[in-house]
Amino acid sequence: MRRYQRDDGLTLVELIVTVSILGIAFLAVVGGMTTSILASDIHRKESTAGAALRSYAEVVKTTAYSNCSTNYSPAYTPPANFTPTITGIKYWNDATGTWLALCAADSGIQLVSLQVTSSDSRAVETLDVVKRRP
Repeated sequence: MRRYQRDDGLTLVELIVTVSILGIAFLAVVGGMTTSILASDIHRKESTAGAALRSYAEVVKTTAYSNCSTNYSPAYTPPANFTPTITGIKYWNDATGTWLALCAADSGIQLVSLQVTSSDSRAVETLDVVKRRP
């Protein structure tokens, strides 16, 4: 009877191909996890900034109206690592029917632009609030 030699070993080329495929798969998994973690962090910060912005807007709305105000300073404590700011105030002009940046004559309606920013600037939320003189 004839005996055949069996080739049970791996060649160097097969081993290199296997290690390369496993390395590429590992990098894809790690890259996907990194992207997922970063996206989750940004989404959480945007959600927190949105909630903080709505709370800040409520405080600004309940602050007393001030004629030709250049800035409102409401008593508001934001969540940690978030900064609320008033980015601008515009005044309604009855004659032209537009918002003006300068207060020529305060008709009793102001557009207050609010912004909440995370400390790393990954989340920035803005909102405009209309204040009316009571």
